[in-house]
Amino acid sequence: MKWWRRFWQDERGEVGLAGVVLLYAILVLGVIAGLTVVRNAIVHEFGDLATALMHVDTSYSFVAGGTTHQYLDTQTTSLDVATGQFPAGIVLTEPSGATPPP
Repeated sequence: MKWWRRFWQDERGEVGLAGVVLLYAILVLGVIAGLTVVRNAIVHEFGDLATALMHVDTSYSFVAGGTTHQYLDTQTTSLDVATGQFPAGIVLTEPSGATPPP
């Protein structure tokens, strides 16, 4: 039990309070910065998902009994009112001369 008392009272490897405070401060700042990056990435991915869902074309056409039945999805993509840009900063343009899918 004597060795335990010597071990407990040994101060050769002691880190001062200022060192511990500095270490925790750096750790907390790093975690905050990391969580901010994760938050921004998640928001951007949700914006990408919203843009993709806005561009789902639900048009269809079929012939039954000599009559053509069709529905044309004419909804256009609207810009964000506040910024005048597409959601999540995505630019949706088609190259010149591109033809729309059938």
